[in-house]
Amino acid sequence: MLQGVLPKVRECLEKASDCRRKAQGHADPELREFWGEMGERWLRLARSYDHVASTEAFLSHLHQSRWKRPADR
Repeated sequence: MLQGVLPKVRECLEKASDCRRKAQGHADPELREFWGEMGERWLRLARSYDHVASTEAFLSHLHQSRWKRPADR
């Protein structure tokens, strides 16, 4: 499932999953909330890394296609 995903994104998703397991394993509501919130932070970071990667890919494609000479198109 995670093949081809940027390593940073994969790591964040794994950490989010670990936090989710920790949250489910605690009887203490405060610790469940803490680990749940921590997992959400890891998910937001993963989305951020993914967004940056897709933006970089788009800009790279735009740059390459824009600077080609008319004869190259």
